[in-house]
Amino acid sequence: MLSLLTSYLISSKRVCIPQVGTFELRYQPASLNFADRLIYAPATQVVFMEEDEVPQEQLNFLGFELGTDLKLTEASLTHFGKRLKKGLAKNSFNWVGFGELKWENEALVFEPAHAAQLPPVAANKIIRENAHHGVLVGEKEMHSSDTSYINEQEKSHRSYAVLTGWIIALLALAFIIYWLYNANFHPFSTGLQQKALSLLFNN
Repeated sequence: MLSLLTSYLISSKRVCIPQVGTFELRYQPASLNFADRLIYAPATQVVFMEEDEVPQEQLNFLGFELGTDLKLTEASLTHFGKRLKKGLAKNSFNWVGFGELKWENEALVFEPAHAAQLPPVAANKIIRENAHHGVLVGEKEMHSSDTSYINEQEKSHRSYAVLTGWIIALLALAFIIYWLYNANFHPFSTGLQQKALSLLFNN
């Protein structure tokens, strides 16, 4: 029974033993200590609670592995829990890989095993000059250093376009002036002066 409970605890992260309590595996993610500039590796901690209500999923698992119906499975699990609790009155129970369960001050106390944990890693900020990495620009893959020229190219294209527009406008204006000069254009040839004089004298 203990091997099945161990297997269920590892797979489901939580197992209940009647008359004893519930064991839960809690994952602790990697943590960063800013003061000491250290990164601590992730770890798993075993937590003991006095809850002894067996979930249906656990009974289904044990019944399938033992090949018994739910009623007989529950009876076998309860019997195991009673024997374990009775044995704790004499000696502590060492659940290999998880911790030690024992009576202390008329209460069940669980001391988690110290799992082998990787040593912390120094968290130093490293700034690399001229570091390159691949960047996808549209359908073309470029280096990160190449992307700095994109904005410069866009700016240069814009400046060329503005300059070209001004040159075309100036050439057009010069052509109009040249054409009017060759056509002997005179401001008074439009008839505006005669019309103004006729309006003046008619009044």
